[in-house]
Amino acid sequence: MYFILEVDNSIFNIYNDLKGALIHLYKLNKFSKQVQINEFINGYINGNYTIKNNIIYYSHLDESNNISIKEVVNLPYEIIKNRKSTGKSNEKSNEKSNEKSNVNVSSDINVRLPNINTEIKITTQNDSEEDEKKEEEIIDLEELKKKIEELNKLKEQELEDLQNLNQNFHEFQTKVIDEKFNLDAEKLKLKQNKEKWEEFKNIFNADKKIYKIMKEQISKNEIEKIPELFEKKFPIFKILDENSQLDTPQEIYEYIKLLPEDDSVYIPKNIALKGLFNESNEVGPSSISLTELKGNNNFETTIDTDEE
Repeated sequence: MYFILEVDNSIFNIYNDLKGALIHLYKLNKFSKQVQINEFINGYINGNYTIKNNIIYYSHLDESNNISIKEVVNLPYEIIKNRKSTGKSNEKSNEKSNEKSNVNVSSDINVRLPNINTEIKITTQNDSEEDEKKEEEIIDLEELKKKIEELNKLKEQELEDLQNLNQNFHEFQTKVIDEKFNLDAEKLKLKQNKEKWEEFKNIFNADKKIYKIMKEQISKNEIEKIPELFEKKFPIFKILDENSQLDTPQEIYEYIKLLPEDDSVYIPKNIALKGLFNESNEVGPSSISLTELKGNNNFETTIDTDEE
């Protein structure tokens, strides 16, 4: 909580203590009629201190949004002392002026006849001063109410801006989460493709060993016919061998180039190499698409292959 003292609609000073603000309000009221203290809580006006006829009033909006006005009783000692001395001097001056002028109090009474009826309405100077005081208080209260309404509108605008900021942050957070999900999915796809590539490399190295074994068996007339499971691969390895492309860093790429456009070359998965030529062995379907490998050969630039 803090207090701002305004003089002629301009900020005079800011206080953390109400006592000092009230003392300055009391003193400055002698020089200007537009002096007030605004009470702030959490950045918003909560109440207003004004001074009329040497009396300090506190006004604010209650829970029912009605204006509540009450006189400030617990005043600082400096104000109480000043008010007592001022009151005594005023009493003495009034007594002297009455003795000199010999004016009766009743002489201040004015008689006014209404236009409609003959009832006599009697007013005194004190009554007119009180009326003016009430009118001024009504005007000040209306201005205070307008200020409070304006501040409430600003508060509502700030809350709306904060809600829009939260909405934008939520949309940004959702977008980031979606992008991360897509990135993770892409990483998983690349990982799966790499695993397939590694599997293809292992099968290639195993098939190369089988080709060399079969080549030696054929030269020694140990076999007459190439097994059915290897009859489509053997010619491809033979071409690589005749072109001196086996056991080179580029051999697997050259091998892929010679593969047919479809998946007609049978590549078994998890096969026992020792029983490859056993006709009773049953081999499951391959998990690798050669067409996919030929179109997606972008995992590595160098391939480690087994050499004799």
